[in-house]
Amino acid sequence: MHKVLLSNPEIPAVNSSIELSVQVKPSVKQITWYVNGKPFKNANYPYNVRLPLKSGQHIIQAAVPLTDERSKVIVINVE
Repeated sequence: MHKVLLSNPEIPAVNSSIELSVQVKPSVKQITWYVNGKPFKNANYPYNVRLPLKSGQHIIQAAVPLTDERSKVIVINVE
């Protein structure tokens, strides 16, 4: 899935973010969010985190630690 996000120049960059959310069934204790192939944050249930928006392309995926279980890849472009 590919999305384009337009940043609002009237909002300070420090306040500009999106919420990342994933549904995991069956539920697990924790997931790891990856951004551009690197670990971003670990999150306990309900697995939501905020990703600061920065210009450019970002590849996002959630994974269950110590397993091969991963979400679909989401690609966003921030302009």
